[in-house]
Formats: sequence, structure tokens, C-alpha cells
Amino acid sequence: MPGWLFRRRWLCHSGVEKKWLQATGWPGLSPSRRLGTLPCCFWWWHLCKLSGKGGSEAMRELDRVWTRRQSSRASLLAQWPAMKTAQLQIAAAWPQCSQLRMVEFSKLKHCKQHSYEPDGLSCSWAYIAGFFDAEGCIAISPHSIAIALTMTQCNRVILDRIHAFLEAEQPGVWRPVGKFGPAHRLTCSLSAGSREALQKMLSSGLVVKRQEAQVALTLDKINHLEVREGLAKLSGNQSCYLRLDGAGVLRATNIKRAAIQLTQLPFASPKASFLQRQLQDLRQEHRHQHLVLKASVLRQDIRSLLKQGACLEQRQK
Repeated sequence: MPGWLFRRRWLCHSGVEKKWLQATGWPGLSPSRRLGTLPCCFWWWHLCKLSGKGGSEAMRELDRVWTRRQSSRASLLAQWPAMKTAQLQIAAAWPQCSQLRMVEFSKLKHCKQHSYEPDGLSCSWAYIAGFFDAEGCIAISPHSIAIALTMTQCNRVILDRIHAFLEAEQPGVWRPVGKFGPAHRLTCSLSAGSREALQKMLSSGLVVKRQEAQVALTLDKINHLEVREGLAKLSGNQSCYLRLDGAGVLRATNIKRAAIQLTQLPFASPKASFLQRQLQDLRQEHRHQHLVLKASVLRQDIRSLLKQGACLEQRQK
């Protein structure tokens, strides 16, 4: 019988795996292959089945050892209120009996539903800082000197609770939770509110996006493009092929200005017709140049990956 093993993937931002090991001291993390533009992954090896003589006995012993270790780790993590507290509590008390395991598995599956409502979860700026580290995004508008914050999550319940807390802390600043594809999104597009929220999160333990937040808070009229480009470099793969460079920002600004002028002219006037054609040309050129930029960035990424030893992988049909 061939050997096999279970493993759990853990996607990490740069440096987070080191902090994880420093905080927990848990071994068993090893880097995996990077695929395409995905970030580096880490795998937590936790159970393996041995082949040959004595495999079943070894399997049972490994199962007992793994259960004890994971229960201890789950108990530690379950001390802090979070979306996965109930899941961690189930894992901490994971039974040996196979029938009881099926019951607990059903409970665990229920906790993973997008409609699941966690009990006893209270929001704070420290909680939001951790949530924003994982699910948040800092954006600077190409058209204005403004900072926008977004948090995206499949489970709407947690975003509604965060919004209720933020509405009490910053009345009228954050928009109500809205749909964003299959997920839900919480947004703050008011620059003053975004600055206040970033400062609160920085003082409450923001880690992964700390440098991004600090750079964003330096934004002013003079360094708009520089800060935007600096933030793009710190954001890594986040929307890397959708970003506009400096020339793209200027094109987008000209398009917006022309569109505003068009709305102020009589519909059938010769000047409006001329401006309409000019606006179409500007938009077409903007789309073309953005595709050129996207292809250039993609080529740079491919060359970088090839230098690091990447190779083509044929997908199975």
C-alpha cells in the first residue's frame, strides 16, 4: 500500500510565518512551491500513513499523537474571540470515537457556512486591526488626494458587526455592507475617516499592513503619485495587474475632466460632438496603454520567476 499524508495549507504574507513560529514555537511548517502569481504557501504537516508492515499500528499511534497536539494548539488559539473560536473549541475537544467524530464534523461544517453567526464576538479596534491585516485593503484614488479602506469577507455577519462598532466610533463614515461578487464588502471612501481608522488600527496592533498604513498617512498634494506608487509596491500581488502607473493616472484624470465638460454642454452642439469623439479616443487609448502596461508587468514577473528556477507546468484536462 503506497504511503500518503494529509496536510493543511497556510497562505502567508511575508514575515508572518516567522512571527507565528516565534509566538507558538510550533514546528512542522515548510515552504511549498509557488504557483503563478500566488504568494508563497506554507504547509503544516500533521498526519502521515506509513506503508508496509506495522502501518496500521503506526497510523493509530500517529492519530493519537496528532490529536493531542492539535487539541493543545486549538485550545490555545480558542482563548481569543474570533470567527473560528467555535471551530477551535470543537478541535480542542476532538473525540477518539469515530461516531462522535461524525457528530462533531457536522458541527464543524455548520460553523464554516457563510451564514454562520458566531456567539460572544465583541468588536474592538484591536480585533479590527487583526481583521484588516487579513481581509483589508488600502487604496489611494488616482483622481484625488484621498485614501479609501475596504474589508471583504464571504460571511456578512462579521462585517455587519464590525460596521456597527465603526458606526458608533465614526458616525456616518463607513458605508453599509454591500455585495461584491460572491462576497460582501465594507468601505470607507472618506479620506479623513480613513486616516482616523488607520491611526486607530496602528495604535491597536496592525502588523501585516503596518508599513502600508504609515505610507498612506503621509499622502498630500505634492507626493500623491509617489505615495500611490510606493503603496502599490508594498501591496505585493494585490490587484497588481489592475493598477495604473503615473501616465495612466494622468490619462484617467484627463478622461474624467473631459467627461465633466461634456455634461455641461448642450447635447446637440458641435462642440459637444467634437468632445464626445475626443473622449472616445481618450478612452480607447487609455485601454490600449493599460493593456501594454499589464503585459509589461506580466513579462517582468515571468522573467523574475524563471530566474528563481520556475518552470512551465502543464495542466491536466
